[in-house]
Amino acid sequence: MKFTVNKIFGLLSLSIALFTCADTQNSGQHATQNMDFYTEAENEKVAALLHQVRDAVGITATSKIDLHLEGKSEFMGNEVVFVFAADSNEDAWFSLLEGPVAYAFGYDSGDYIVKFMNGISRKAGPAEKSNIRLTGTMQSHSWLLENAPFLWSLEDDEDSGIMLYYQLVDSYSRGVIQINKETYLPEKWVNHTWQGEEVFRFEGQLDNQTPWMPAIIEITDSDGVNTTTQLSNRIENNTSVKDQLHQHLKQSDDFNFENMDPVVDLRRNWRGLLMVMANVNNSEPGWFILDSGAGVSVLDNRFVDKLGVEAIGKKDMTGVGGREHAAYHRVDQFRVGPLTVDDYILTSLDLSFLDDFFDQPTAGIIGSGIFGRSVVEIDIEESRASFYDESQFEGREIEWMPMVVDYGRPAIKGNIENHEGYFLLDTGGSFGIVIHSNTVTGLELLESRQTREAGIGGVGGQTIAQVGKISSLEFGDFAHSDLEAIFITESQGAFSDPYYLGTIGMRILREYKIIFDYQNLRIALMPTP
Repeated sequence: MKFTVNKIFGLLSLSIALFTCADTQNSGQHATQNMDFYTEAENEKVAALLHQVRDAVGITATSKIDLHLEGKSEFMGNEVVFVFAADSNEDAWFSLLEGPVAYAFGYDSGDYIVKFMNGISRKAGPAEKSNIRLTGTMQSHSWLLENAPFLWSLEDDEDSGIMLYYQLVDSYSRGVIQINKETYLPEKWVNHTWQGEEVFRFEGQLDNQTPWMPAIIEITDSDGVNTTTQLSNRIENNTSVKDQLHQHLKQSDDFNFENMDPVVDLRRNWRGLLMVMANVNNSEPGWFILDSGAGVSVLDNRFVDKLGVEAIGKKDMTGVGGREHAAYHRVDQFRVGPLTVDDYILTSLDLSFLDDFFDQPTAGIIGSGIFGRSVVEIDIEESRASFYDESQFEGREIEWMPMVVDYGRPAIKGNIENHEGYFLLDTGGSFGIVIHSNTVTGLELLESRQTREAGIGGVGGQTIAQVGKISSLEFGDFAHSDLEAIFITESQGAFSDPYYLGTIGMRILREYKIIFDYQNLRIALMPTP
């Protein structure tokens, strides 16, 4: 018997890295899977090569990094200013793109911080942290310092040069650095993650100062489109890097709450998806899906055309079945309940496939940009959602659970059949529990388990899965038993994220009143009668 989950929306996890994600080059993707990796101290050849690269770059294994680089780049089709600054004495660094659209991230004495173009600033989640760590160590040359969080393997390719393979410790990132045989300078990084490949190519030399810096960084995305960053100068760090970091990465103050009832009507369709009314640019209100699994808010293409909103850039996004091309727009005003956000950036997609699930066309999706600016309470039993200012929850006696937010998606700690880890929470998914492909494979969950074939679809297309029963799912003080679960068997799309055991959807979450507090990284779950 074939089971089909027809066009379930699922996850809209927006995956943005500073220099874009994915690449069409897959030549080395599987080369690292069965390779032996070592620390520098464990392998003489690796140690000798790293010593030569340090000499070429102009640092030692114990150098103090003090950099402030500036240049110009292209981000989502816009020319932007590029800035990178690092100071080992402060144990801090940051990287930013600033222009019509902006994006920044950094590190401050143990904390990784990210600020997306939608203005939300917070601590990075596990997958974000991996990308930030890798990009920061690459830009600052700190991958060459002693005790850098890398394991190494080495090959000499007659045609390509010296290939230094790496594995980022406590991460699913691994890849290869191509070292020039004559200069011993890095020429290219190819980084493999669950999302795809990032390819960085370096050309020229910025100036005659040390450490060496390339004049040009060229990036290739999944469509073979090249983006070039031109470094223009380096300047002295006359201002504290930490102070600069917190100035550039502070939360945007582009929103306000009116003194009115925070409660709005909540609709729930026959698939279990939630909808609330929202207003864009003072137009007639439309129905938006309330989706905690959406890393970015969305306007339906038909609504974009009606409003006449111009695109400010393009970027791929990751959905259930893979990647989808999306345009991004800046609207003057986005309003839901008492919350109004000015100059709000969101994306546009064709959501017409959702029309069959509702009595009217879907205007869009409310994602992390709104959740991140308000405390959102969802009460399905009472058919209402509430949007509160953070200050309205001061002093309330609520039993909160810790939560992480990763690429705009909330997650909590739990376990499945006594295997501990984190689970994403997706109010935009009508399923119960989806178990990610890495979990299915790594824990051999399909061994001796009776299942049937399934197809699960959404943004990016469809992916193949199996459906079967799990004996237990636990999170917080709550336990569920004998649940039907979807086991993802294809390593692509949002459900291949290895940092999470799985994704919990509305078939389970509907049993709770939920309070999301993204700003304070906490959540409250209260069982309903």
